Amino acid sequence: IMISETTPHTVQQVLDLMDPSGRMQGEQGYSNPPLLPGDKLIAVDHIKVADMDVGFVHVALRGERMTVVHVTLERGSTGEQYTVEVLRHGWHEFDRPHPRDEFDGAPPRQMLPRVLR
Repeated sequence: IMISETTPHTVQQVLDLMDPSGRMQGEQGYSNPPLLPGDKLIAVDHIKVADMDVGFVHVALRGERMTVVHVTLERGSTGEQYTVEVLRHGWHEFDRPHPRDEFDGAPPRQMLPRVLR
């Protein structure tokens, strides 16, 4: 997914979101509610990121390939919160160095405790 750099972070574009069973958003049998442009990002793996710097959000979303991440969002049109389980299956926009991402190169799970202090 591509998200806005400013808070609240919103979904800008959904490229190739995959559920844990390997089905892409839009395919028959996809197990999550669809992410839509304008939906607000609330939490990643149960860590609230709504007001965090985009660099922290990138760290939270990044992870080892073929692992599942829980992403909580708020539907832009209704305000309803929902959580999706998606598979980290490839390299996306948040895997490239970001000018404001001061955590590049560090394993994400090692950085989260430092950021949350």
